[in-house]
Amino acid sequence: MYIRHNIETAKSFLFKRNVNILALEYSCDDSCVSILNDQGAILFNKKITSSHVCESGGVIPIKAIHHHQKTLPVLVQTALKETNMTIGRDITMICATRGPGLAGSLCTGYQFSKGLAVAHTNVKFQGVHHMLGHLLMSSLEFPNILQKPFLSLLVSGGHTQLVLSESVIKHDILIDLKEKSAIGDSLDKCGRMLGFRGDMIAKEMEAFLKKNDLPLEDPMYYKQLTKTKFSFKFPLNAPSNNADIAFSFSGQISQLKQFLEREKIDLDHLDCQKKAELVYQVQYLHFYHLIKKLKQLFELRPDISNYPLVISGGVAANTFLRKYLQKEFKTDIYFPQRTDLCTDNAVMIGWGGLKFYEHTKLLTKMDSITQSKWLLSDILSVGGYEKDKGA
Repeated sequence: MYIRHNIETAKSFLFKRNVNILALEYSCDDSCVSILNDQGAILFNKKITSSHVCESGGVIPIKAIHHHQKTLPVLVQTALKETNMTIGRDITMICATRGPGLAGSLCTGYQFSKGLAVAHTNVKFQGVHHMLGHLLMSSLEFPNILQKPFLSLLVSGGHTQLVLSESVIKHDILIDLKEKSAIGDSLDKCGRMLGFRGDMIAKEMEAFLKKNDLPLEDPMYYKQLTKTKFSFKFPLNAPSNNADIAFSFSGQISQLKQFLEREKIDLDHLDCQKKAELVYQVQYLHFYHLIKKLKQLFELRPDISNYPLVISGGVAANTFLRKYLQKEFKTDIYFPQRTDLCTDNAVMIGWGGLKFYEHTKLLTKMDSITQSKWLLSDILSVGGYEKDKGA
């Protein structure tokens, strides 16, 4: 009996198939679908962004809903066809964004995702925290991150936070936004004011900087650009709130507008180098503030200053921010190596849902509802979970 048991166990181990996951993300205006396996292999990954953002200069909730209604079913069909997979046979887990995000977008995508799971009773369903997906994305490429506590700087269009993660489910927000405007949103609005267009304006600004190649390696030029002739005031710089351990970006847009009006700058006839210098100063204003607040916290909490630092979210794709952080901090710093995995995508939802399940053996119930506001520190408090009876 003992020998037979070991043979059966060995057979089970040798012939065990990877778990394939269908993942969906739709928390704002991007419709994203991925198929990946539990080893981190990405088998399918596509995103369709609503064109209305480029046309209107912002997200219109009802148009985002209509966009998800049109594109999510088609993306799932395409994913299954291109991978030659079937839900219930090849795909045994569905991971879908539960929150936070735009209420209408979340409800549309989550209900569709639950419908897919209901139609296949042998499929596990996981409603995933959007920011947990961002936070865990680097662990797909660097699994050792999850072996000990680490810090995460989440920088996106909707969030700017520093989080201490002691496990997949235990997170403590150390620095949060003082107001609602996140770094990605502020950069996009500043870029739009400077004449950039598109659905990823901060990315367009960075591409413009690379094209114009400012001589930043010249110490005198760099000092003049960032100190001597710096055109803006840093956020929370007044003596009354300089000590605040918080991020703030709400005043950058109005400050830029006032500067352009005061200096009577005609953007249509502005020299490319002058415009590049202005773009660089806008980026520097945002990133210097991030780093200053991190340093202030580490002075108060030297016990965590050497923890690994994971950078995630759409702004984590910015090359200047990556180099700036590596220059200022000596600890191990991790970024998703693929910049398309920094911005909203479904891979992070699938990977985040898988890691959550592996750690907790919890699944999300069919009567669970979306959470448009949902703190990482409250990841288990919203309810809607049950133990996987087959685990």
